[in-house]
Amino acid sequence: MTLLSGEFWGRLSTRSRNQFVKRIAAKISKRLLLRRGIELEFNGNIGEGLVLAHAWGITVNSRAVLGKDCVLFKGCTIGSIRSGKREGWPRLGDRVVVGCNAFVCGGITIGNDVLIAANAFVDFDVPSNSIVIGNPGQIHHKENPCRDYVKKMGGAKV
Repeated sequence: MTLLSGEFWGRLSTRSRNQFVKRIAAKISKRLLLRRGIELEFNGNIGEGLVLAHAWGITVNSRAVLGKDCVLFKGCTIGSIRSGKREGWPRLGDRVVVGCNAFVCGGITIGNDVLIAANAFVDFDVPSNSIVIGNPGQIHHKENPCRDYVKKMGGAKV
């Protein structure tokens, strides 16, 4: 993470005790992230170790909760649903990998150690130690499906 990364400034905007630093860091973060087409607000709902791999076109709802060591690939969306039985925003557990152009939406819970494959559509709860593939998504149980992604990724670490 460098001083030119929006993620650095985003973390600073949530952790600083100085209100002036918080405001300035938030503005710098937003500007740098938007250059890459990333919609991501650092509001305390994002766990340590977030990796934005090939970080272009990523959208995360401001109320979504991301656990520790999550990996988001380009084009993925973590969005809300505004009405119906799945109204709300997603809660992702620790060590969740969301593949390219995958869409995770609604008031759902994604467990720990879950791999959401590229182009998958997920609007349902997913248990821990699973892989979700396809549109509509189908759950396949697998122990430790994220081991090759988490802690080994070199993308923009937050």
